Amino acid sequence: FAAQELYESGYQMAPPIGPVQDVRIVECGDNIVRLNWLEREHPDLVGYNVYYAPVPDSQIFFADTVLGPRDTTQMILHNVDSAITGTEYVIDDLVDGQMYFISVATVTTTGNGIKSPPLYVTFGFPDPPQTGAAKEYIKTGNTVALSWTPANDDIDHYNIYRRSGYIEYSKSYGPTISVYPVLHNTPYDSMAAYVENGDTTILYYFKMEPYTSVPAPDTTFIDNAGNDELYYFITAVDTLGQESELSSPIHVLIRGQVTKDLLIYLPNSGKSSNVQDIDSVIALYDRALAGLELDYDYFFVSDSTGLNGCEDYICMGWTTMAPYRTIIFDDNQRDASLYQNVYGSFTDVLTDYINIGGNLLYFGNLLRNYTGLYIDTQMITYNPGMFEYDILHIDSLYMTGLSLYTNGLIAGSDTIGGLILAEPVNDSFPPLEVDTNFYWWESTLFPGFIWPPPTPPMTGCLYPRSPADPIYLYRSLYPETSFFEGLPCGVKYSSCNGDVYTFTMHPYYFHSNGIRTLLNNIIEQTPVSADQEDNLLPDDYTLYQNFPNPFNPGTAIKFNLPRASDVRLDIYNILGRKVKTLVSGPVEPGISQVIWDATDYSGRDVASGIYFYRIEANDFVSSKKMLLLK
Repeated sequence: FAAQELYESGYQMAPPIGPVQDVRIVECGDNIVRLNWLEREHPDLVGYNVYYAPVPDSQIFFADTVLGPRDTTQMILHNVDSAITGTEYVIDDLVDGQMYFISVATVTTTGNGIKSPPLYVTFGFPDPPQTGAAKEYIKTGNTVALSWTPANDDIDHYNIYRRSGYIEYSKSYGPTISVYPVLHNTPYDSMAAYVENGDTTILYYFKMEPYTSVPAPDTTFIDNAGNDELYYFITAVDTLGQESELSSPIHVLIRGQVTKDLLIYLPNSGKSSNVQDIDSVIALYDRALAGLELDYDYFFVSDSTGLNGCEDYICMGWTTMAPYRTIIFDDNQRDASLYQNVYGSFTDVLTDYINIGGNLLYFGNLLRNYTGLYIDTQMITYNPGMFEYDILHIDSLYMTGLSLYTNGLIAGSDTIGGLILAEPVNDSFPPLEVDTNFYWWESTLFPGFIWPPPTPPMTGCLYPRSPADPIYLYRSLYPETSFFEGLPCGVKYSSCNGDVYTFTMHPYYFHSNGIRTLLNNIIEQTPVSADQEDNLLPDDYTLYQNFPNPFNPGTAIKFNLPRASDVRLDIYNILGRKVKTLVSGPVEPGISQVIWDATDYSGRDVASGIYFYRIEANDFVSSKKMLLLK
């Protein structure tokens, strides 16, 4: 009867309230701990409680590492007077130097909810410096300029930590991996055993020691390094010797010394999935490059145990690429592509290489997936955020499948591919004729299937995205029926950083003389002299890095205008306040340069530190950072 009355009244019982989500310690300074969390919505919610408890010494494995369970039953309520109605709370009465567990729970009309998983924090330590960290590219020289903003006043000095190449990091000993590091080629300095209830866990550790220190109140540091990928971290040490946590990493890529012409990257050598064996591919490049007086090297994986020979970041990392002016990536696999696990984070490294001024030639299929059997033509459309879209400037791709053909036909009817010639769109590039004496269509990979002789397998066409342009067109053995006839099969994208070439074919499809001329034209293009450059109008708006940088007392800022424009060039300090306007008004097209003498609007010298310069020219807006040292 009672249930019937509840039903007829329309009463609805609220579901149980869950634990507080996303609890974070957002500030841990000299005298406060500030935390916040996500708001819970529930009709019975009254507010929140914050609990804390000192971390037992038995659980403090090292100075900043807590292991073992975190018992919430013994935690102490901090907000004893009333429940917290907001989603932020400040604790200011803990013991300096003591490590604490902190947890948050809901309070409802029926009692207290479940405590959130405890966080741990050491009270009274300084906050880490603010770096505003972002990836930085150093294209010339070997000077790295670091700067940061202090978060506290009573700082004695700053420790600077530096690591070469990416790795998990901690300023002191801390667990990095839970399995034997040799399996992941991960370095470690020591290992330790943690025993709980008779169960033993082996933990592996490495240690970061300070690279150098900077006395307060200085907040800048100049370092020198060769071609390298570096991660810098800053900590603050107060007058009591207490050290903050690490700052956000400052990721720096340096390419100050380009000492070689060409690196030819051939992935998965020795694998059964390759279109050609590694020796044949190397022999082709050797013939094509013979006598060109180029300093070139090969990089390939020599094992044949599977498709994961190059998963690790270090397999083809930044320090391998940096010394080379140009990289050829010959994706020699039958049906894998640039995005298989075999490449790991390789596209990220390629992106950095191109952004810092390298040149890339890509030969392959760009399918992003294995190509199935018995399939029709594949079309892939790329989107912003993808390597093909952002870096190669490709909008979409058409590609034939692996085994479309039986005696040159699809299902007994028509052909759609049949590459016989890559025709250049202008005289800057040579025609590339397919080598019909090369027997790639008799591959033993799939002996029951063939491509239409005498044309190569896995060909296609692609559509460039502006401002990239076609440089080669697909010419088919079957021009009247081929879907690809007359469509782009080679694309070039040029920027102020470098040139990127993309081909939906492989060099060994063609006669070596044509490939030789192509590579020579691309790699050995005659540079424009300084006198010639002054007489040419730029193609794009460009704001260059100031020189010198760091500087004292003055520096030059150069920018390109492809047409007459209203230009405004302003200087800002690290707080975002405008210091001076260098240009304001119409400027003729061409290459312009202005000098900043490190003074403000009043002609007074400005202080040392980080400054930003920002240009607005019609719809073009760009800004860069510079460092004044006195």
